Amino acid sequence: MLILNSILNPTRTYTNIPRQTITDAHRFYRKLTRGYLYLDGISSMIKNKDSSF
Repeated sequence: MLILNSILNPTRTYTNIPRQTITDAHRFYRKLTRGYLYLDGISSMIKNKDSSF
């Protein structure tokens, strides 16, 4: 939960969490959001293709 908070509030620093853990979690979070946006784009393309036919 602390890691999630550090992602959502990057200005707040947690001294008990190692910096590497925060960066790893942030990288993982960015990867998740990028994957979600990618899937969302594919689904919207499929929807547009269906409407054009």
